[in-house]
Amino acid sequence: MEKRTENESLQDFLSEANKIGETFTYFPQKEAHDLSEDEKHMRELINRDKETDIELKKTYGTSILGILIAWLSFVGLIILGQVGPVYHKLSDEILITLITTSTANIILLPTIILKYLFPQNRKS
Repeated sequence: MEKRTENESLQDFLSEANKIGETFTYFPQKEAHDLSEDEKHMRELINRDKETDIELKKTYGTSILGILIAWLSFVGLIILGQVGPVYHKLSDEILITLITTSTANIILLPTIILKYLFPQNRKS
């Protein structure tokens, strides 16, 4: 069994990840004194950008989930309110429209936003 260096193993991992569509930015480890100020600044900016991206994904994900839960609760209450003795019943057309739009929202809203949050061809 051949002994591999850490750098070779990492390069193999990155090439395999690229085959399945994942993209990573890899900077070989350098000593701190080997980096120029521009390289240090670039790494700080990349790290800050990725941290901001992660926070945005968390915020959007939580917000989308909250909106979907609120909308489904509203639709569920309207539908349950139509059962039993009700003074103001909604017509069948209105109920069908309400259920159709809520189904479309459940499918399309997360799909559109998740495609934005997790693009297939990431630029690192």
